[in-house]
Amino acid sequence: NPGRGLTSAKRLLQYLRNICLHPDEPKYRKLRTGNRICMETIYNTGARGVLLALGFEEHLGYLEMGPGEGKTLSYERIKDVSDAMEAVSKSVNLIENGDDTNVHDRHVIQPEGADGFGRAGFGHADGMNI
Repeated sequence: NPGRGLTSAKRLLQYLRNICLHPDEPKYRKLRTGNRICMETIYNTGARGVLLALGFEEHLGYLEMGPGEGKTLSYERIKDVSDAMEAVSKSVNLIENGDDTNVHDRHVIQPEGADGFGRAGFGHADGMNI
């Protein structure tokens, strides 16, 4: 469902933006997975994978990104979140505008070097050159 994907991407973008704007506040790095909105738009979608790739961990009903209380995220972690935010933002714009004429933006949806079948540089399934 494209509408669900867009909603999920926008919610993820909101969470990532809050982390970047408030790197010293742990409450923005902790999501309660039992929350209905979190469950529908983050936990049961690809957005959860993005958060896990950024270093979030599942712990006692929460998705959390360290460090703990009273500590600020490191510059490297903030940069990773910022880079992810940029990629998600480009994806949202691409989905909303439906404009795929900008070929240079396609790497946002499909990683550079991938062949369109979920692999990077391993041949094409249609030609069985695997």
